[in-house]
Amino acid sequence: MFTPVSVPVVNPDTIVNMINSGKPLLSPSYKGKAGHPLLIGSSLLEKIMSYEGPDGLRGAMGALGIERSFMEAEDEGIIYSTRDIKRLEGLLEEHNESMSHPFLRINIEKESMFFDARTRLLLILIQETHSVREACKRMALSYSKAWSMLNKLEDELGYAVVERIHGGKKGGSTYLTEEGDEFLRKYLEFEQNVRAFAEKEFQRLF
Repeated sequence: MFTPVSVPVVNPDTIVNMINSGKPLLSPSYKGKAGHPLLIGSSLLEKIMSYEGPDGLRGAMGALGIERSFMEAEDEGIIYSTRDIKRLEGLLEEHNESMSHPFLRINIEKESMFFDARTRLLLILIQETHSVREACKRMALSYSKAWSMLNKLEDELGYAVVERIHGGKKGGSTYLTEEGDEFLRKYLEFEQNVRAFAEKEFQRLF
C-alpha cells in the first residue's frame, strides 16, 4: 500500500476490500474520483523500482504499460488530504468509529506454544527469500533465535519443515520442505477462516 502521509483518514474497510480484490494495481475511487492508497502487487515492485524516467511512480506505471484498476469505495476520506483540514475534521468521527475491529492472536500449542505470528512470518520469509539469514534481517531476528524457533517447530510437528542446500555462489539456500510448505498453507487457510468468522461475528454483535 502506497499513500502520502497527508491522506490520514482512509477507512480500514477500504484497505481490506482492496487487498481482497486480487488486482495487481488498484486505486480506490469515491464518486468517480480516484484517491489513495494505491495497492501495488509485489510482482510489479521490481519493474517499478527499476524505472529511471520522469514523473516518479505515475511515470513508471505509464512507461511500463501497467494497467491500473479502480474500485469504487464508500469512503470519502480517500480523496482528502491535510490541505482540506476542515473537511477532514468533519470525517474524523466517522473514521474513528470505523477503527473498531476484532484483534486475534492465534497460536498453536501442546504443553507450550510452538507456533505463533513470529514463526509464521519466519516461514513466509524463508519461502520468499530461500535464506534464513535474509529472513532474519527482514524481521530483526537473530540467526540463532530463528534456528531455535525452527528446531522447536520441527520437534513438535515430528517432521522437517526446512531443508538446507549447501554450496553455490552465495553459500547455499534454505527451502521449506514439501511438508513445511503444506503446513504453512493449511495454517494460513485456517487463520484466514478464523479471522473472517471473527469479523462476521463482530459486525453482527457490535
